[in-house]
Amino acid sequence: MPAVLGHEAAGIVVESRDDGIEVGARVVAYVGDAYASHVDAPADRIVLLDDDCSMLDGALAEPIESNGQTFSVGASIGLALGEDALNPSALLRNADTALYEAKRKGKGGTEVFSAPMHEKVARRYQVAEDLRHALSNGELRVAIQPIVSLADGKVVGGEALARWLHPTLGEITPTEFVRAAEEHGLSVQLTEVVLAQLRQVFFSCANATLISMNVSPGDLRHTELVASILGLAHEVAPHSLAIEVTESLLISDQDQLDTLRLFRERGIRVYIDDFGTGFATLDYLRRFSSADILKIDGSFVAGVTDPNSHDLAIVAAALVLADTLGFNVVAEGVETPAQVEVLQRLGCQFGQGYGPEKSALGRRIEDVEPQVVDLALGGVDAGVLYDDHA
Repeated sequence: MPAVLGHEAAGIVVESRDDGIEVGARVVAYVGDAYASHVDAPADRIVLLDDDCSMLDGALAEPIESNGQTFSVGASIGLALGEDALNPSALLRNADTALYEAKRKGKGGTEVFSAPMHEKVARRYQVAEDLRHALSNGELRVAIQPIVSLADGKVVGGEALARWLHPTLGEITPTEFVRAAEEHGLSVQLTEVVLAQLRQVFFSCANATLISMNVSPGDLRHTELVASILGLAHEVAPHSLAIEVTESLLISDQDQLDTLRLFRERGIRVYIDDFGTGFATLDYLRRFSSADILKIDGSFVAGVTDPNSHDLAIVAAALVLADTLGFNVVAEGVETPAQVEVLQRLGCQFGQGYGPEKSALGRRIEDVEPQVVDLALGGVDAGVLYDDHA
């Protein structure tokens, strides 16, 4: 709400609801659109904090009229107890930490501060700050995870994945540092680093290869980055570059979808990554039928051999859907021969993952350094991945 009406609108909400928020003290401005209230209560009153939060949500839920406009609001709430703080400043900091966690998990939630929560938030801030320096100092590297034909095990392409060995924290998972990049405005810089190293990979390869890289919705709003991606596509062999986008991008604004279509027109292949975990409907898939590949998320692939799981039915349905819409399919997170067998039986053409160990599919990312990537991907018939769309 404040992003649209301005932070002063939050003040209007509090003024109009202050009499109905009986949590022990007046609500006072804290910072930006955040407000604070102190509850001076005995220990046996603490158990009723959930009731206080419910009352606050109820008070805010009532429509508000201001300057001829009517709007409704909600709130994320962070709670901290005095027993966890040495002074008022620490108490307020703890409440702010809990509020950060509540917002991170989704709007409208409530979180109570705990010591582990502080440690998690402190680590996220450290990772974000160190990532800023790592991107400038060249600490991140790009490695290629092969994509193989499940029919014969032949390598048909690869995905460029960023890896970060932190000097003191050790290996930082992509999930952790990509989230930090997105939360602290470093996503574009991260993509630029991957793109620069990917350029070196392409020009070190003796043979034409097909390699994909991940881009976020925010990347597609950055004009210079889009131009750099188009520039690389122009420099390398035709149809050698692919980009991977998540389902959430399919429900983004029209400008981003237009950028994806521009990529396709310039010979860049488009993969829909982590299929099944996002919010895309069949209508969005139909509207973006120019994509080349659906990549089924590894969380579903992991359970295809479990008779008590619904994952087999979900993967089978996804394959039927992809075939009907004209997409080829890559199964992510393939780790066992049994999974390969099930996927083959279902008609899945391609896979990537960490096993079986001695196969091309099982080649670990750390073993495929950029300077020798042509040894892993040399002689690739990249057209296999998208021959239905050429």
